[in-house]
Parts: sequence; C-alpha cells; structure tokens
Amino acid sequence: MLNIYELYTKNPVTKETGWDIKWVRSTEEQVKSYPDFDCIISRNADNIDAYMKIKVEDWFPNQKEVA
Repeated sequence: MLNIYELYTKNPVTKETGWDIKWVRSTEEQVKSYPDFDCIISRNADNIDAYMKIKVEDWFPNQKEVA
C-alpha cells in the first residue's frame, strides 16, 4: 500500500541520526531503503501533499513501474 512517509535521514558523511527530514511516497517495505534512511516519523494518507503543499519524492527502487 502506498503512503507518504515523513522520514529522518542520517548525515551521509558522519551517519549522525536525525539529520534531515524528507517526505517520500512509497511502500513500508521499500521506504526503508531510501538513501541514508534513519527512521519513520509519520505515515500519512496518499493525498497529504495536496493539502499541506509539501514536496513529496516517489521512492520505488524495486519496481520499474507503479500503478
């Protein structure tokens, strides 16, 4: 199931946790492979980007196409 996740990422150099926040549309299994993934802060309905006016990145590293 697709959701929009609010993530913490790690510092790419020092691996310090809680470095940056990203909004990513993905599945729960695949979002954990996001570059420098630290942890999920929140999971939201797929339309949150429309009413919050946030930039959401699609992340589907294991699929060529997403229906």
